[in-house]
Amino acid sequence: MNMSESEPVEVVVDPVIAELQTLYTEEEIQGIIDLKKDSAPIELVEIHTKAKSTLDESNTGFLIASDWHADEVVKASTVLGKNEYNRDIAEKRIKNFFSNAIYMVKKKPVDNLVVGLIGDMIGGYIHDELAQTNSMTPMQGVQFVKTLIISGLMAIHDELPDLQKIVVIGICGNHSRTTKKMQFSNGFAMNHEYFMYKDIEQTLTLMGLTKFEFVIPESEFAYLDIYGKKILFCHGHQFRSAGGIGGIYPSMFKWYAKLNQTIKIDKAFIGHYHQMIYTKEVCVNGSLKGFDAFAMGHGLAYEEPQQTYVILNEKRGFIFYSPIFAD
Repeated sequence: MNMSESEPVEVVVDPVIAELQTLYTEEEIQGIIDLKKDSAPIELVEIHTKAKSTLDESNTGFLIASDWHADEVVKASTVLGKNEYNRDIAEKRIKNFFSNAIYMVKKKPVDNLVVGLIGDMIGGYIHDELAQTNSMTPMQGVQFVKTLIISGLMAIHDELPDLQKIVVIGICGNHSRTTKKMQFSNGFAMNHEYFMYKDIEQTLTLMGLTKFEFVIPESEFAYLDIYGKKILFCHGHQFRSAGGIGGIYPSMFKWYAKLNQTIKIDKAFIGHYHQMIYTKEVCVNGSLKGFDAFAMGHGLAYEEPQQTYVILNEKRGFIFYSPIFAD
């Protein structure tokens, strides 16, 4: 090949430019290029991390436990296989509750912890049906539950050493009563759970676990002031569901408003209804027993066995809400 001869040079055209040439004139293309050259880049601003965050302020956690019905039985055949419950499953779920609660508090740490035991930890014999089907007598159920609660509280104490104080609330449920009907002036004295809570308090006190503080009222209500917020604890049987479309909401808010005329309430923690509900005014806890034949027969929605964890910040108010699953 004669190297002196010049070879044609292949011109490679940018496909983007080629596409533009089919759409615009040379002058328009040059204008687009000039505009791109002259356009200012995006101006970023610096974001600085605050030295003090919300989590640096004081926080109190609330572990709400209720409606375990640990002595009751749910046969899978009565609920189309949606649930099953007996003594062994109850023990497993209670252990899971405490284990998952400790995990949750480690993920969302707090300075102080309130453990709200707000009733119906046992089912008792308040209905003939329960006397026929329960896996344990009420006293056996109390002994069973008491051992698990003490074990769970000790695990919280040992696994969460940074907690400054652990307040245990003991509220009686309607199922743990020893009378056929609810009694008011001496209801606590006729209730298995009241004396169970007292035994738990005595046991942990004798063990020298000084971080624990117990609130076990003779009233149906416990009332705490935390960071200036007025917090109420009760079982929840004080009002009935209205049924229909509104469910428990109309009755619940009416009860809350009426009670607020007597004592100021910023948040009420209740159980009894076996369903998780969280509003600005009221937190309703779930249950560990879970879906049963009563719920299915009344067309109530299925809900997994679960309890509640909430955090109150001293400045921002309630900042966190989460279920604690037990299966």
